[in-house]
Amino acid sequence: MQVDIVERMFKSDDPMIRNAAIDFLRKLNTDYVGTLATLVDDKDKDIRKFVVDTLSDHSSKEAQSIVQSRLNDPAAVVRQAAIEVLGRMGAKTAIPDIEKRLFEETNLMIRCTCLETLAELGFSPSAPQIIQRISKEDNIMLVFSLLRYIGNLGTPEDLTVLESLFLNFGNTILKPLTRSAFNILQRYNTILLPPAILQAIKNALDVEPDNNVAWELGRALLFGMGKEGIETARTMLNERMNGKRMAAAEYMDQFGSDEDMKRVQEILR
Repeated sequence: MQVDIVERMFKSDDPMIRNAAIDFLRKLNTDYVGTLATLVDDKDKDIRKFVVDTLSDHSSKEAQSIVQSRLNDPAAVVRQAAIEVLGRMGAKTAIPDIEKRLFEETNLMIRCTCLETLAELGFSPSAPQIIQRISKEDNIMLVFSLLRYIGNLGTPEDLTVLESLFLNFGNTILKPLTRSAFNILQRYNTILLPPAILQAIKNALDVEPDNNVAWELGRALLFGMGKEGIETARTMLNERMNGKRMAAAEYMDQFGSDEDMKRVQEILR
């Protein structure tokens, strides 16, 4: 009886009634997840999606298993919701299935969601194959998701992929590409960025009006130059823009001399 009531509430066009179904389950049914499990195969895709979305608040193996079972759902909206929810759950056991979904999927938004979720989960055994395959595609939305994926999971070898992507897409992807490259620099602090990327970052930094963006560009430029960035950092430290000065100070903390650090303290005092 309770399942029938909840099912009717889930089918309501009123979002308040659909949300009320969740409170109803919590108050009247001790087997909350179990009740949702009986609805996850409903013929109505909206109910299946609502069940998946509702389980995002849970991290039990049972809840993860229910959501994971929807990765092959016939409705794209349910498959995408399942991938997103598994990321929020931190469901690392679902990673192989999400990678498989990425390779098999034809829906662009779901492919993007697979990349974003794998990046969020922080692990992807097939990363080399995924990066090589997706980097050869020409859809810029997919590239933006790939850049986050590379930023979280990439290795120094993937800097050549970033360079290739920049040569293909230009300044349109420079800011997310810079974040991706800097994340790799943080994990492998002895590497340098390719010259084409360094020059593009420098050009963008020269005209960037936003302090936060200038900070991101500036630190990627300096750390991407390694020890050779010291003179550029000293010049940047004297810039009027606070974002550039903060980037230089961050760099000096690792590569600067005692005199450089005294200068940093004087300027940022």
